[in-house]
Amino acid sequence: MVSVIMPMAGLGSRFAAVGEARPKPVISVAGVPMFQVALGSVLAELPDAQTVCVVLDEHRMRGGMADLLSRVDPTVRIAVVPHLTGGALETCLASAPYIADLSAPVIVLDCDIAFMSPPYFDRIRAMHSGLDDSAGLLLSFRSRDPQYSYAEVADGNRVLRAAEKQPISDRALIGAYGFRSAHAFFEVARGIVARNERSGNGEFYVSSAFNQLLAGGGIVRIVDVQQYWSMGTPQALTDCLDDPEFLRYVGQLKTALSRTTS
Repeated sequence: MVSVIMPMAGLGSRFAAVGEARPKPVISVAGVPMFQVALGSVLAELPDAQTVCVVLDEHRMRGGMADLLSRVDPTVRIAVVPHLTGGALETCLASAPYIADLSAPVIVLDCDIAFMSPPYFDRIRAMHSGLDDSAGLLLSFRSRDPQYSYAEVADGNRVLRAAEKQPISDRALIGAYGFRSAHAFFEVARGIVARNERSGNGEFYVSSAFNQLLAGGGIVRIVDVQQYWSMGTPQALTDCLDDPEFLRYVGQLKTALSRTTS
C-alpha cells in the first residue's frame, strides 16, 4: 500500500498576519479544507493510499485539527509533534510509527498545493510493482523564482542534484516527493537530521533527501506536472479562487467526496 505523509505542523504565519485564526491546512477553499484539496490530487489517482497527517500539538488542542481531520476522513492517521520542528523533513519523522508498509512507496505531500499529473502516478505505481528502478521521484513546473526548490536534470528526466531556494535550472519542484520505499525515506531523513544538515534558509527540507539517495547510488527521476496550483499564501489562494480551472478542479473533488460519503 502506498502511503502519503502530509507534514502540516507549521504556524501558517502569512495567513495569521492577515487575520486568519484557523491553522492553514483547515482553511476552507471553495468549501473544502485546504489539506483535503491537496490530498485529493493524490487520492484521485491512488484511492487506496494510506494517509498520515502530522500536526502541531497546539493546533490539535486549540484549533480542533484532529477532530476535523477525523471527521473529514476517518481513515486518516494523525501523528502529533509537541512543538515546531526544524523543518518539514524532521516533521515527517513523527509519522514513521503509523506507516503500515515500510517497503512500499511513500509520497510526502505539501498541504497547500493541488495538481494533476497522470505520468507521475504511473511511475509511482511502477516503482511499487518493481517495474521502475527509481529510488526517488520529483514533480516539477517551470520557474526561476528563488522561493522554490529546484532540480538539476540530465537526459530529460534524470536528476543530478536538488537545491533549496537556488534556481539551478528551470525545473522548480512541487511538494509531492516520491520515494520507492518509506523505509529508505526515513533512513535518509533521520541521517540528515542527526547530522544537522540544513539547507535553504536553515531548515530541514524534504528535497535534501534526494541528494542523499543520489549519493548512495540511487536513481532519482523527475516528471513535469500537467496542471498545478499553489495555495500557500493569501495572495496565492486568492489567485486560485479567481482561476476557473481551479474552481472546476475543486468542484470535481467535492462531487467525488459526496459520492464516497453518501
